[in-house]
Amino acid sequence: MADEPSWIEMILMFLVFIGGPTLLAGALIAAVTGCVVGLKAWRAAKRGSADPR
Repeated sequence: MADEPSWIEMILMFLVFIGGPTLLAGALIAAVTGCVVGLKAWRAAKRGSADPR
């Protein structure tokens, strides 16, 4: 066991190697989506308040 890593260690390293960038990409996509949705809602609210009916 001293020479080669166990299956559990290999799987954990694989998950960290794949999951790290995946989580970062997911957070970036969520932030961009939130900004776009928030901007659209803010513009719609601003337009609604500027146009009283």
